[in-house]
Amino acid sequence: MRRRHSLRVRVALAFAGLGAALSLLITIGIWFAAHDVSRRLMDQTLKAELEDYMARRARNPHSLPPDTASLRGYLDKAGAADDDLPPVVRALPPGPGQHEIVLANIPYRVAIAERDGDRYIILFNEERQKRREQRFLGYLVAGAALMTLFAAFGGFWLAGRVIAPVSELARAVGQADPATPPRLSHDNAPADEIDELARAFDRMPAMNCARRWR
Repeated sequence: MRRRHSLRVRVALAFAGLGAALSLLITIGIWFAAHDVSRRLMDQTLKAELEDYMARRARNPHSLPPDTASLRGYLDKAGAADDDLPPVVRALPPGPGQHEIVLANIPYRVAIAERDGDRYIILFNEERQKRREQRFLGYLVAGAALMTLFAAFGGFWLAGRVIAPVSELARAVGQADPATPPRLSHDNAPADEIDELARAFDRMPAMNCARRWR
């Protein structure tokens, strides 16, 4: 016969499974929400940088595109090819925040706009952002694991409280003398399943006596 786990362990495992499922759903929801917010912020940054550079160049045709640790800008003039512009970027169609490319193993998000035949191109370095997202995902996974452990311990403790009356009833029945069984139910006990089970045990001696007299 296969050995079964105790009721307390099974309840704890059920709580742990429920906690793990809820943690997984919450983690997935938070992750996708954070990822979406991150993409929106990058798109807004790219759009703002494009508009700023186009406005600066409209005031001063010699203005240079942005060149920082996170942003790289290019100006592809009509009829004058920019040798510094990577071919993969040159082939992209216009559209702010709609392109993902990799240059020298570094991921970039690209925004492109056209004005008067010139193409304005801004690249956003996603490397640091992806590292932040990976750290954030690690925090979420750790939080989900802790929540699962708390659910398991909480389920184990709660199961002990719930089955304590059953264990007490089992001990009373096991230690009772068959000739003079104790009365297990109480008049002031709540009308729950435990009291119903105790009343059923109390009726057994009377039932046995009735059978003997027949």
